[in-house]
This record gives sequence, C-alpha cells and structure tokens, in this order.
Amino acid sequence: MKISLHSVSYAGIFYRGEPLSIEDIIAKLSDLGYDGVELMARRPHADPMDLENRNFAKIKCNKFSGPK
Repeated sequence: MKISLHSVSYAGIFYRGEPLSIEDIIAKLSDLGYDGVELMARRPHADPMDLENRNFAKIKCNKFSGPK
C-alpha cells in the first residue's frame, strides 16, 4: 500500500496563506514521508486549462520517482 495526500490540503482553503505549487507540494510530502500526491484537477494545481503551460519536466523529475 502507498500513502498519498490530496493536493487540496495545500490549496489555501484550510489554512491562511497562499496555495503551494505542485512542485512545492511534491517536495513537502516527500519530506514528510508520503509516497505520492493526488492532484486536484482545478486551480491552483492541475486545472486542465492551465496544464499546457506547465513545465512537466520539472514535475516528472521529482522526489517520488524511482524505487525507495
């Protein structure tokens, strides 16, 4: 079993502050020991209208990649 967290947790809805970027969420969850992240398919994380403009190479090459 792999443990992940939904990105809505860092969307700025449940706390005061700015939402974290996808890259920042991946780094934070990896540091906390999570195996992955489930991306919210809306702004600010993975809205389909915005995905074309993202640098997927940065996201794909992240701390969750590869065996542990």
